[in-house]
Amino acid sequence: MSSILEQLEINITGATATVTNADAVFKANLPEGLTFEHVEKSNEYQREFQAAVTEAALPKMVDAMKSDTKLGLLSLETSLAGRSLGVVLTRPDVEKPTELQYQDGIAVYVKDTLHDNITASVERASKLWAN
Repeated sequence: MSSILEQLEINITGATATVTNADAVFKANLPEGLTFEHVEKSNEYQREFQAAVTEAALPKMVDAMKSDTKLGLLSLETSLAGRSLGVVLTRPDVEKPTELQYQDGIAVYVKDTLHDNITASVERASKLWAN
């Protein structure tokens, strides 16, 4: 890791820090036998898998909250090849986690280092809640 640290170029402008050569350093330091194309395919698969986990869990989670009005918060945590994915449904009267998005009386929090599916999850949960 120290080799990578030495290669990274950090630029600070105002209140924003950027790594100006992140792509080049990332590609240059991939482990032997691993190509950038493999990384891209893996990332795409992880996004698809995370979306599937969320889609599979949301209907059951929403049904459980509808059935048990005392259930103020319901969470799902799973691990995906060293990454964590969490989905939290909560009622507006429950103390909320950070990055919570409310819509139509239910809140959805998706803890995911690849945040691509948060908006879709909120919309899906809201539709399930409304029915």
